Amino acid sequence: MQYFVQHETPIPLESVFLILAVNFPEFTYVIELA
Repeated sequence: MQYFVQHETPIPLESVFLILAVNFPEFTYVIELA
């Protein structure tokens, strides 16, 4: 979570889901359900 704290500019929620999808393939089904 340090990445979000270090950057003052808020990261788009879409980017967060995209990063999760890339690093954690098991999270892809969560994005599909959302």
